[in-house]
Amino acid sequence: MNHSSAGNPFASTHSLDENPFEDPVSNSYTGYNPNIDSRAAELDRRQAELDAREAQIRREQEQLSNARKNGRNNWPPFFPLIYHEIEVEIPNDSRPLIWHIYYLWLILCGTLIINMIACIFILISGSSDGGRDLGSSIGYIPVIGILSFLLWYRPIYNAYMKEQALYYYFYFFFCGWHIIFSIYMIIGIPGTGSAGLIQMIQMYANGHIAAGVLGTVATVGWVVQGLGILFYYRQIWLHHNAQGHTIDNAKTELATHWAKRQFGFGGNNNPGIFSPVLHSTPVISCTYSVFTLFSTTITTSKEKSHFILKKTQKKSKIFSCRLVVSLLQSQKSSKAVTTTAVFLNVF
Repeated sequence: MNHSSAGNPFASTHSLDENPFEDPVSNSYTGYNPNIDSRAAELDRRQAELDAREAQIRREQEQLSNARKNGRNNWPPFFPLIYHEIEVEIPNDSRPLIWHIYYLWLILCGTLIINMIACIFILISGSSDGGRDLGSSIGYIPVIGILSFLLWYRPIYNAYMKEQALYYYFYFFFCGWHIIFSIYMIIGIPGTGSAGLIQMIQMYANGHIAAGVLGTVATVGWVVQGLGILFYYRQIWLHHNAQGHTIDNAKTELATHWAKRQFGFGGNNNPGIFSPVLHSTPVISCTYSVFTLFSTTITTSKEKSHFILKKTQKKSKIFSCRLVVSLLQSQKSSKAVTTTAVFLNVF
């Protein structure tokens, strides 16, 4: 019987009740995989971080929007004229730079005061130019202090806040002049209101130690703020180029600001271009005119140079032709005159 069963090709050991089309079932058990739960926990953690970051960004944007809309003037603290809040208005990545520039401006103000005190001691020491030094140093405090804030600190503050080309070009123009002024004050020419190097050396040489020490402090202040501003001037220039700002963008923004000022478009409570002082004075009109002339000169310099070059070449050719004509006419050669006429026709 066993022999017949083994030899029967139709014999089957499977039950007739089983479905032959079902997938085979493996009885092996792979066990618990802890990596699945750890990956799920990692994904949940990352999702929670993203949600928290998104909520933080949303809160910062709302805070900035409310500050710009409802923010009251808070600077300077003793007589608020403008709204100035680096932690609110400046993006996170740019805050250290703006803080450093603000500190350099404060150093500038302190240097102006120390420079004036040094000039008082220079006058007491009997310097023949002491009166002019003192008068100029007193005038520097309000003039340089206020204009430096309005013409290069505030523009770069707004440039990083709004990332607009117009503010960068205002900063580059006026801060460049301030760097030159700092060099001028470091030198310390007598009668200019500076207690810089020359004045300092003269005070030490004449035995006026107090005036010399104050001159040294003033000179160090001019050097520190000058080198610091020069360092950040280069960094801002690189950032400006990396952002792709152009003079054409600045001219467009200039026209937009001018239209808002003239016709009251926009309705922004904190425009910030030089708010609120320059908007209410004739200085802004003069500044706009100078900037327009400056930008137009830059954009058209290549065309003008090309035109002047062509005009010069044309004049040089005419002069050469006239010289040839005069030489040939002196020889009274009809053939030469004919050749010269052909030569002139070529040009």
